[in-house]
Amino acid sequence: MVEAPRLRVFVSYARDDCTAFADELVAGLELAGFEPFIDRQDIAGGEDWDARLGGLIQSADTVLFVISPEAAASDHCAREVAKAETLSKRIIPIVAIDTPQEKVPAGLRRLQFISFTKDRSFTRGLAELAVALRTDLDWIREHTRYAEAAARWRDREKSEVLLLRGSELEAAKTWLAAWKPGAPEPTDLQRAFIGESETAEQVRLSAERQQLAALAEAQTAREEAFKRLSRRTAVGLVGAGGLITVAAGAGIWGLRNRSVALEEREAREAAEARSVETMIVREAARTDIRGQIAITTGARRQGASATDEPSAYGGMLLEEIVAPNNSVLQAAERVNRRFNSADLSHRLLSDVNGALYLGRPSSLPRRAIVVSVANVGGRTFAAHGQDADRWAQTLEGLSFSVQRLSDPDAEALLAAVRAPSERPELVLFYFAGGGVWLDGDEYLLAADARFASRADVQTTALSANVVHAAVGSRPSAPSILVLDTSFLDFRLAAL
Repeated sequence: MVEAPRLRVFVSYARDDCTAFADELVAGLELAGFEPFIDRQDIAGGEDWDARLGGLIQSADTVLFVISPEAAASDHCAREVAKAETLSKRIIPIVAIDTPQEKVPAGLRRLQFISFTKDRSFTRGLAELAVALRTDLDWIREHTRYAEAAARWRDREKSEVLLLRGSELEAAKTWLAAWKPGAPEPTDLQRAFIGESETAEQVRLSAERQQLAALAEAQTAREEAFKRLSRRTAVGLVGAGGLITVAAGAGIWGLRNRSVALEEREAREAAEARSVETMIVREAARTDIRGQIAITTGARRQGASATDEPSAYGGMLLEEIVAPNNSVLQAAERVNRRFNSADLSHRLLSDVNGALYLGRPSSLPRRAIVVSVANVGGRTFAAHGQDADRWAQTLEGLSFSVQRLSDPDAEALLAAVRAPSERPELVLFYFAGGGVWLDGDEYLLAADARFASRADVQTTALSANVVHAAVGSRPSAPSILVLDTSFLDFRLAAL
């Protein structure tokens, strides 16, 4: 089983007097099982400082502020403290060099300090810090995860496709209710994100209940018709019984009664099957379905644990999707239940206003963009191409016009997803390859992607948000995204 992700810790410090201490602190935190990171780069000309800083702090579970005379006097460090407070991050101040209390930023004075000064051993300070970091660890980790999800939702104009649903929504509500004083407060954005998710879920469930109620009403009407038919049959049998003996009449009555009951049951079952079939055929033929279904399998291990094996999740999803009576959402939810494991970070998001049945004839033209990138991090994974080939062949059999891309660079990949459509059509995008997570954003690694630095990722990889938006930019038709990958933290990918 893959071990739980390590707590991400951002270290804010002043370079003028604490660089050596910060390096030692990072090394100690790594040995203690945490994932510390430091902003070692100068801000380049024209770079949005607040955006970059916000991304770094947003991706952290906890912010450590290293107190020193230079840090206390630094506008840069003060802005980092303010940003962490705005994002409601847990802040732990640690004293590296004794500094007058009145010089320390006001937002830190009310917090409990951990001392690493010369009169106290580094090991003792590190042990105390480790205990503080592990306090409410799971809740803190979820705080970061929901903050990042809420930020993506906000940055994509609050698209419904990014809202939580099902068990993920229930987990978020439980997390929100579990807050206790002393832990970072949920932000207004997080509360709004979870609240909107709950509202959208209620609307969706209400629509499903109405559909089921209509189906039940039709079924009740059919059963009443069968009962009337049964009563007429019984009356006929009684009339006929006057022409034969009582004993013979009783025998025939019992035989007929059993026969009628069997016929009624078979008729009910046949009627129910016809009703479901009619409903699916009608839904599959709709041309007014809009929205996007986005599936991230989380099934491909990356980094040192990566193996060149087919995607079990992607293979099972493909099998479920092509079944004639499975909608895409039903298929994905069924596979999610099968892969309900801490080893995977699968995600299912949807804002479609109907059901998409790929195993049924469709009134809309169908187009698929099937992509594989075999080279990830200097290693070649043949299984990526094999998985994509299987999807391409299967989709062709379902009347999709398939564009198969093997090892495209970012420009070719982006051109494919942005290609205009001459008419409304269902678009399906499938990607088998590597992914990287950086500063709260997810990136797909094209053949020319590099990730030795943040700038490499941001300039050579393809933002998953951009792909979502490009594929879903056709408002007159639905779209499906299947990202058969997982997103490895940039700091691990760059090792």
